[in-house]
Amino acid sequence: MKTKLTSALIMALTLALLVAIVPAMASFNNVSFSGQGFAINESGDNHPQIEICGLPNGADVTGPYLFWVLSAPSARNAEISGPWGSAVMTRSGSGTFTYISSWYDSQDLSASRVRAIYDGRPEAATLVVSHGCDPS
Repeated sequence: MKTKLTSALIMALTLALLVAIVPAMASFNNVSFSGQGFAINESGDNHPQIEICGLPNGADVTGPYLFWVLSAPSARNAEISGPWGSAVMTRSGSGTFTYISSWYDSQDLSASRVRAIYDGRPEAATLVVSHGCDPS
């Protein structure tokens, strides 16, 4: 009787450990931002390729910002990190996630290495700046 109880307890603890470890292992996929969505203007400054400023014009927030998009088709969860720290991205479709950050110029973004971590299968994920509003 004790052997069966001990075996059942070991099996339950093993299962509980697997339930805790497997989701954590699934979050190790990541993709780094490498400038997609920025362009150089006439004065040599980087700015969003698509600029949307002001709520009446369809901007996502008031003031300067960057709108980040992660595309990772099999992912169900994602987190982004950059000069602002880490934040959970909002799921906005199957494998598409978004995040709105404050404005950062491309040099700040390069220095702090922006990246997204996602679950699901490792695949060709992309992290881009979809649009934003330059403070200048």
